This record gives sequence, C-alpha cells and structure tokens, in this order.
Amino acid sequence: MNMRLANEGDTDAQRFVGNLYLIGNHEAGIEQDMEKAVEWYGRAADGGNVEAQFLLGALYLGDYGVAPDNDKAFKYFSMAAEQGYADGYMCVGDCYRGGTGVEKNLEKAVEVYEKAADSGSALASGELGQMYYLGQDVEIDLEKGADYLEKAVVMGDPTSMSDLALVYIEGR
Repeated sequence: MNMRLANEGDTDAQRFVGNLYLIGNHEAGIEQDMEKAVEWYGRAADGGNVEAQFLLGALYLGDYGVAPDNDKAFKYFSMAAEQGYADGYMCVGDCYRGGTGVEKNLEKAVEVYEKAADSGSALASGELGQMYYLGQDVEIDLEKGADYLEKAVVMGDPTSMSDLALVYIEGR
C-alpha cells in the first residue's frame, strides 16, 4: 500500500519507503539499500517533505553509506529550514559556523541558531547559551547566555540543565 502511494507521489509514503531502505525490513522483504533510500528521500524532499529534506541533509553530511557531499547537505538542511523546521535551522547554523557546504559566516550562524531557538529547538537555545556564556565565536554576554540556557532547560535539554547549574554555582 505504501509503495502504491509512494509511486503516486505521496511524500509521506515516499519518506516511509526511504526509511524502509535506510534500515531494511526483513519482514517486508526489503534489504538495506542506501541508494534506494536516497532516491526515495529525494523524491519526498523535492515534493516538499520536510523530514525527508532533513534526513537527506544528515545522510549527505555523515558517513552513513552515502558519499559525503557538504553542498547537498547544506542544500537539504536549508530546504527544511525554509519550511520552519527547527532542526533544519540548527543544522544550517552548524554549516555556517563550520563552513560546511557554505562559506563560514559566524554572524549568519548566530542568526540561524536564533531562528532555530525561536522555532522551538532546545539544542539551538543550548548552543547559543554556551556560545554567549563562554564567548565561543561571539562576544561574551553572560546574561544572554544564561537566558538561552534557561530557555533550553524549559524545553527539556539535559545538557543545558547541567550547564545552567554550573552558571548558578559560579554565582553569575
């Protein structure tokens, strides 16, 4: 059924088929096949499926049996971010911060991390908190750092919980 829907252009079904090929499904008779996973994710991504866009970015960024391609990773993360996907923003920020698939631009990285935080990314809020609190790639701003860490804690980020505890222990 999912294959029929996928072939008819249903992007959720296409992403699902991509998932099947990504991990394999012996019950369904599908062996793991990264090329087919990328093909199906690509169809879904081109059709606007934000999760497929994000997954393709991650596949092209890492060593997951897909030839790394930083330009494609940035492209697909950007597509997801353009749809307001918080994790897409986070990864676009990481790309700008590290110069991955795009020219390194720390101001743009902070701008995109802020969009990610505003879109509900606890990771981005925590990252911004650390950056501002420790002066990593930005000028130190203890108050702003603590504010971002508090926001991340409210969203449930465990790393930010311990970071914020250290801020309080230091008395800042």
